[in-house]
Formats: sequence, structure tokens, C-alpha cells
Amino acid sequence: MKNTLLIFAILPTVLFGQKASTPTSATVLQEQSRVNAMNEIMKNNTSSQMLYYKPNELDIKGSKYFYDDYVEGEVWFINGQYASTEYVYKFDETQNSVQIKDKKGEELLVDASTINGCKLIINGKAVIYFKAQVPGDPSQKKLFQLVYYSDNYKVIKMPAKRLIPKTKIFHDDAQQYEYLNEHTFYVKKGDGRYEELKLKKKGVMEAFPEKKAVLTKLFETPAYKERLNEALLAGLLVEIDK
Repeated sequence: MKNTLLIFAILPTVLFGQKASTPTSATVLQEQSRVNAMNEIMKNNTSSQMLYYKPNELDIKGSKYFYDDYVEGEVWFINGQYASTEYVYKFDETQNSVQIKDKKGEELLVDASTINGCKLIINGKAVIYFKAQVPGDPSQKKLFQLVYYSDNYKVIKMPAKRLIPKTKIFHDDAQQYEYLNEHTFYVKKGDGRYEELKLKKKGVMEAFPEKKAVLTKLFETPAYKERLNEALLAGLLVEIDK
């Protein structure tokens, strides 16, 4: 089935929000301060008791962005305005918002409440985000990523990442942290409802019961023998939509 082009009549606020140095948790900031303090002590102390300490930087595994590099695109705002060629963009999955950089190199985190949607051009393909109510919680609105859209299926992702401790501190080395993916996927059902799609083989089978025979065969192929992930999900949806 040929994919259908999703056309957004999205009203795009040119008011950008706070400066976006590196939004992160208070715990991480405290840890970096401790590491900096120990590095300063080392500079001014030649005692052999201090020789075990190896100066370190804050160690963070992973990224808070959907795609690390700034890319071309557009941001649409709720007041009908939009930003495009004068900026480059990346999507911050910890903040559910867009970070932008202007031609002078200044970086800003857009106030998420002002955004209606955005388009990022990544490796020649458009990645679309749009604002919608959180399924099951109409009091909340978030930016969702369009994972797949056709005449038959629509799958979306509510991006979410959280910074968590990875290891304990040993001999005053910096604590390690990593970004934990907490994305939620949804599939649109025939009655218009969005139902959560678990990113597991069993979850996919439950979400698309009419494709059970096709999915069973696909899951037996080498490409899908590993644990299901976001990249494999997109390819899987193309296969079952043929």
C-alpha cells in the first residue's frame, strides 16, 4: 500500500523560550560540581594521599535528542507563525520540545507550550511532530512523532527520556549516568481511538491481530529475531501494510 502524505493544517509563536544550555537534573549538576571541586583540590595539593584520585568529567551515556546533529526543518506555532530557514533544529526528548540554533550559533530551547508541530529533515527524510492530547488523559497535550501513516495504519510515538544513575561512585570518580528511553507508542484503531502499542513482538501481534499470520512469518526471519526496537518497528509496519 502506498504511503499517504500526511498534510498538516498546523498553525505555527515566534517567542522562543529560555536559553537551552543543557537542561538536566539537579543531581547531575551537583555531581559535576563535586567533580570540579575535586579537580581544583588536585591542582593545589601534592600530597600522596591524593594520588588515587583521577580527575574526571561527568560521564553520560546516550543522548537526550532524537538525532544529535542540528538539521534543517520548520517549527509551526500556535499563533499561526513559523520558523524555517533562519534556524536549524533538533528534538529534545527529555523536554518534549525543539532546540534551535540561529546563524550566529546561539542555541535556544523553544517553549513547548507555543509549538503546534515541527518537521525535521534527517538524512533526506521528513520526521514530523504534531501536538495532540495524550490518549487517556485529555488534560495533557504533548508533541508526538509520526512513526507511520497510510490509508490503513497510523502509529505515533510520545517521546520521553529520563536521566538516571548508571553506576555507583568509586574512589571519587564521577558518577555515570545514562538516558533511559521511556517512549510510548500508540496505534490508531478503526473507531478512531488510540491504543498503546507495546514495543515487543507480543505487543505488535496484539495490536494487529488481523496480520497474525504475516507477523508470525516475519518474526521467524533473521531481520526480526532480535529484540524489537523503534527502527525495526517502522520496517515491520511497511511489511504488514503491503
